[in-house]
Amino acid sequence: TESPYRLAIGGVEIALSTSAALAASLLERCRGYESTDQRPALELTFASVENFAPPRPLGRAYPELGCVGLSDTHYELWRNDCHGTLEVPAAPDEPVVATFSGKDHRAPLEAVLRVCLASTLPRVGGLLLHSSGVTYNGQAFVFSGPSGAGKTTVARLLRDAAPTSCPLGDDLTILRPGNDGGIRAHATPFAGELDPAPRHDAPVAGVHFLVHSGRHARRALPGRDLLLRSILRNTLVYVVERTAAARV
Repeated sequence: TESPYRLAIGGVEIALSTSAALAASLLERCRGYESTDQRPALELTFASVENFAPPRPLGRAYPELGCVGLSDTHYELWRNDCHGTLEVPAAPDEPVVATFSGKDHRAPLEAVLRVCLASTLPRVGGLLLHSSGVTYNGQAFVFSGPSGAGKTTVARLLRDAAPTSCPLGDDLTILRPGNDGGIRAHATPFAGELDPAPRHDAPVAGVHFLVHSGRHARRALPGRDLLLRSILRNTLVYVVERTAAARV
């Protein structure tokens, strides 16, 4: 590995140690997400291994990761192209530390980065939401749902209907508190079918949960509990113990 490469996603400063070739591939995908020169909140090391084989069968559908808790702050994660550990310190001012190995390809490195970011954000009040989004007239509109719900379709329709809008992404967006006391949506470079979104953020005007229907319509969720369940159902997070669950 060569140490370290730096980038920032959703206000989370990341220090990445990996090969020059893998770093170049990932950073090309994350173009525009330059370091903010703050202290890293996430330190990730990823070593490529020739003829990599996982230490145990996954036991679930690819591309999900298997996850077990080794302690209240220490996790082991793996899938068929990567394996490693994630340390999430109890002290909020200490960085999350991830050490992984895997196939020499951007896909497992990006998968690990997503999981690590999902574990880092709740420590600063944020969530990595399975959602698409756009900003329009200085406000962010977020559309959440499981795979196949229509996140990419909505993002594409809004892009075509409002050329002055700016995409937040079509797969994962970040929600976290802003300095003004409100909630802001942040773009991520993690794309589904569309290209990675440029880095930007805006105050949230609405979070919408998609369902298939024969017509376009919008209605308010009836109650706070349903809102919370809808958000948690679509949050990317690996929870295996109470401290992490409470944080989310």
